[in-house]
Amino acid sequence: MNRPKVIGYVRVSTERQADQGMSLEVQRTRIEQYCALYDMELVDIVVDAGLSATKMVTRPGLTSIRERVKRKEVQGIVVAKLDRLTRRLKDLSILLDEFEAKKVKLCSVAEQLDTLSPGGRLVINMLMTVAQWESEVVSARTKDVLAHKKTQGKLCRFAPYGQHSVDGVHLVAHEGEQATIARAKALHAEGKSLRVISAELEQEGHVSRGGKAFNATTVAKLVA
Repeated sequence: MNRPKVIGYVRVSTERQADQGMSLEVQRTRIEQYCALYDMELVDIVVDAGLSATKMVTRPGLTSIRERVKRKEVQGIVVAKLDRLTRRLKDLSILLDEFEAKKVKLCSVAEQLDTLSPGGRLVINMLMTVAQWESEVVSARTKDVLAHKKTQGKLCRFAPYGQHSVDGVHLVAHEGEQATIARAKALHAEGKSLRVISAELEQEGHVSRGGKAFNATTVAKLVA
């Protein structure tokens, strides 16, 4: 019997790079162990570093997985935890419909679920409803805290590209944006023009904080 071919997907968010112990390496290890346990052929692990789960369409890694599912390249997608894929119930429903249309199952290590098992989709939807509620509660609390800090004069100004604030006060390096800056500088060191660098960054999936492609002007700021 042929082993099912699967793709692993790992992600860390812009808000908390470690996400309560779910670093990229931890997620990768759990996926590899899961596939070994259930005799799955792990053909690839796709990474979205420093990208929020609330912006599904701006994640190049997830976009590539959806395309590969459409081409029927694999029989399953494996994540370490459901919220690595998305925190929004609407987006999960879209992904599940796409996967099931191609008979591709979604497996979650943490929740020990797959969408093709009896009742799997029902349970996943229930879990995601709770996860979305928790995310909205945390978001509301964060806004309240930041609003209070703003009245106290403690709120940091808009974080420059390459950094972000985890508490509304202190700035720390942003993993995904730092990778983009490093790539831009590497291309610049090769003597490539700003326009060429812009085109290559777009081709490789590097986008601005707003999800747009870099132009020559914004590239100049990256390599300055």
